[in-house]
Amino acid sequence: MYTPSSLKQGVECAFNEKTSGTFQSGNPTTKLETALDGAWKVPEYWISNPHLLISKIKVCVDRIINDGFQNGGGRVSIKKIYDVLKAAPYGFMSCNLSAFILGFVLKEYASGTYSWSDGLTNDVLNVNKLKEMIDEVIRLEITPNPRYKDKYIVALTPAEKAFNEITSVAFGIPLNMCTSVPNTRERTGCCPINGSVSRTAMSEQYEGKTQLTGLVAGVSMIAVLLFCTGFIGYLPVPVLTAIVISALMGATEFHLAKRLWKVSRTEFFIFVGAFFGVLILGTINGVLIGIILSFAEMIIRSAKPATCFLGVQPGHSHFRDIRESTNIHEIDGVIIYRFSSSLFFANAKVLVRDIEDHLKHDTKAVIIDAGAIGSIDITGADSIESLYRSLKQKGVKLYITEQIAELNEQLRKLGLGYLIEQGCVRRTIHIALKDMGINRPYPLEGGVDNEERSASRKRADNRVQEFVWAFGAESEEQIEKQIKLQIEQLKKTKDIEEIMHGRWAHMDEFDQDEWLEHLEEHLKEIVNISGKDVHTLAADIEMHRREVHERIAREHPELAERFAQRRHLLDKHLKERRPEVYRIIVQLREDNKHK
Repeated sequence: MYTPSSLKQGVECAFNEKTSGTFQSGNPTTKLETALDGAWKVPEYWISNPHLLISKIKVCVDRIINDGFQNGGGRVSIKKIYDVLKAAPYGFMSCNLSAFILGFVLKEYASGTYSWSDGLTNDVLNVNKLKEMIDEVIRLEITPNPRYKDKYIVALTPAEKAFNEITSVAFGIPLNMCTSVPNTRERTGCCPINGSVSRTAMSEQYEGKTQLTGLVAGVSMIAVLLFCTGFIGYLPVPVLTAIVISALMGATEFHLAKRLWKVSRTEFFIFVGAFFGVLILGTINGVLIGIILSFAEMIIRSAKPATCFLGVQPGHSHFRDIRESTNIHEIDGVIIYRFSSSLFFANAKVLVRDIEDHLKHDTKAVIIDAGAIGSIDITGADSIESLYRSLKQKGVKLYITEQIAELNEQLRKLGLGYLIEQGCVRRTIHIALKDMGINRPYPLEGGVDNEERSASRKRADNRVQEFVWAFGAESEEQIEKQIKLQIEQLKKTKDIEEIMHGRWAHMDEFDQDEWLEHLEEHLKEIVNISGKDVHTLAADIEMHRREVHERIAREHPELAERFAQRRHLLDKHLKERRPEVYRIIVQLREDNKHK
């Protein structure tokens, strides 16, 4: 009992008023329960039995604590309490019994209604922390520790106490669990209040345009705090909740979730994860979940970058993705590879694997189009070096081209400067090919003819339907939209020629043909607006189509067959959608044949 062997156990036994181990005795005369008779398991024993020695110690300790709360900045040092008890008339020693007595007289302060602090950390004072504090201060007497930081029992300020009480009522949290401001905030799942989210949401909701919005909101808040707090105090909690919900309705961007579901399911699930994270785990945890998911999605996306192999179209010199058309061919004996991402640890293997899988027995060179590589890390550099050495052993030369100058600086810093010195880093793909002795027109795989072609032939080769290029899968919908807009304009101008030719700038022949096909679907509507009879209008459309066909046959004979095949497909669509108009068009064609 008089050694410091079980200090923490002594505090715990005193706090729970249940002896065990070192503090338990089978002799009734030496039992601690007997020594503390009149105070053991007696509430407020220092009031009911003030003559007891333990009551006098308790009153002395309470006096020290209250003086610290009132005159010591709302806190009192545990070391100060122990130092007073070491002196006369109590004479505490560094032993288990002192720990037991300290735990017994301080147990009311470790019930969750007070805090502890070491000057940096502040949290609720419970039995575990009390055990630690008493054990430290007694052992300090035995073994001085210059790194010891004094611990304090801290009382709540009136403002903190009021915050805890109001929060307890508003959120339905037991008051004994609201022991400090940080602890109370954590239990509500809220972050420190600054109003940023709500101010932004309300500003957008009420169409605030300038910083004056924040000034007006600040003045209004000051007025509410000065003159309206009494009235607000009588408002029921559901009313206050409704006010908050109303103010934050604009912050719940469910319309964004709907857009994300259509555009990107991955981003939608990130939205859902962050939403439920905030809802269940609190604002800070929810935001962290959103950040972590977004970062993971970014890494996954970067780990699967857009890549392609490049070739040229016969008669042309610019490089295009070979998947764009069957008419684009790779250069004989050369692999040209485009990598559209920064090269780092997560995607470096993709570059190496793609190139190695594409190698053929007659490959003489690999050219990397690095125009989209903005940066490279050490793993990416190691992968480039490994690829270079592997290709060199196979007699294949590696070139890096089209990159920004900064990437060359990074290559030098990462130890790949020798690639630049050896001529493996070139400004353009054309220069790399010239370095190999391959000049224009480039020889294409399979012996495909690549002779220089006329300007008109190049225009024909490069012809891409404008609506399909601009709108992709929505091209049909967009053409229909343009037709409807021009029909509305026709109601005002009665100009048939304008609607015949459309308003889409630089419309090519294939687009004009599809435009006329959509007009045919609206034939009866146009007849009603223009006043022309259906046969005359159908004949005008057919005449325009014939002009388009003749122009293609004259200027681009190599496309005439494709045009005829497409015309057959458009006729099939017209027959399915407007069979009555299709019959008129077919009859007109038959009549034209007999003329």
